[in-house]
Amino acid sequence: MKTLILFIQFIVVTASTLTCQNSWTQKNNLSGEARNRAIGFSINNCLYIGTGETSANRWGTDDIWQWNQLTNSWIQKENFPGGPRYDAFSFSIGNKGYIGGGGNQSGWQEDFWEYDASTNTWTQKKNLGGGPRAQGVGFSIGDKGYIVTGGNGDHLNDLWEWDQISNNWNKKADFPGSPRTFAAAFTIGTKAYIVGGLNINALHDLWEWDQTSNTWTQRSSFNGPTGIGISAFSIGKKAYMIAGKDNFGNTLQSVWEWDQVTDKWTQLSDFSGSGRCMATAVRVGNKGYISTGGFYGDSPYPLLEKDLWEFSTDLTSGGFENEMNDDITIYPNPTNGLFMLDIKASSQKYKLCIYNNLGQCLSQEMFSEPKKQIDLSSNVKGIYLLEVWVDEKKLLKKVVLE
Repeated sequence: MKTLILFIQFIVVTASTLTCQNSWTQKNNLSGEARNRAIGFSINNCLYIGTGETSANRWGTDDIWQWNQLTNSWIQKENFPGGPRYDAFSFSIGNKGYIGGGGNQSGWQEDFWEYDASTNTWTQKKNLGGGPRAQGVGFSIGDKGYIVTGGNGDHLNDLWEWDQISNNWNKKADFPGSPRTFAAAFTIGTKAYIVGGLNINALHDLWEWDQTSNTWTQRSSFNGPTGIGISAFSIGKKAYMIAGKDNFGNTLQSVWEWDQVTDKWTQLSDFSGSGRCMATAVRVGNKGYISTGGFYGDSPYPLLEKDLWEFSTDLTSGGFENEMNDDITIYPNPTNGLFMLDIKASSQKYKLCIYNNLGQCLSQEMFSEPKKQIDLSSNVKGIYLLEVWVDEKKLLKKVVLE
């Protein structure tokens, strides 16, 4: 008999309001070619993805695609005028997006370009501060843009600030961690964060840069099994780090949450898409998005992806109400702790994990039948939510523990 794996996610909530938890919803695939090592930025309610390595163009591409959050549709925009590119930097400021650096068949680049979303046009700006570089990170805070880390044959740790008004680059305090490539960056308020990366081995440290004081502070190191080619975005006071590759070359699906207030890392349920490395992650409004990337197996070339996934911390989004259905029966409900879970949807594969209200994995169980007795008697009283994956379909059900 095939083993049935069930992941149940339950979340303590108040009687009136469900506690926030992570939810993944698949959106329409990128209309262009599958790729990795691409750029991404957001302007208003739109996500932009472009350049990168495709199966047909290992030295990079120059196409740019816009996804509209309101219509869930893709439109091709004006090509990047700097030519084919991979491992470039990108960020956005207001109604403008920016791409610079990266690599192509002629080597590392230092050109820097501005995209005007209102006119769908490109304008070349002053070359990157610090010279040619690729495989680093870009981010913006207010009306300033930044590039840091990366490489040009050597690993780099210099931080440069770009002024949109003067079109000048100004050197800021060097990144104090180990010089690295393939790190991830995110921002919360006037602070930027660099996490992970590669310098011989995967790195796990997290560093905070304060724009106001131009100072760096080390925060709690990430303790998960990855650090290379990770993807990250922030929502509110929390950040989310997705997938990547570990020191053994394994491409992962893990998702970790970092809380700026508590400086704590928490493992969440896995990314719903396939494992991937060097994907593109961007926040649009209060949602996070991940697309493209590659799965690295035995081949030196990855299996490239073009799917788009939306991440939300709000259980009322992402089709939650539609997934609260009768394919799961719980009895008795309310319960004093012991109850039966009966999954009516037919499948040879069930996924289920148990999480607390912080998103921490409490336990995992393996089943050979779609019926299982669950014991929550050692948990605090309240409302819990069960999340069951049947193949690619997510089912949700509430249970009251009295």
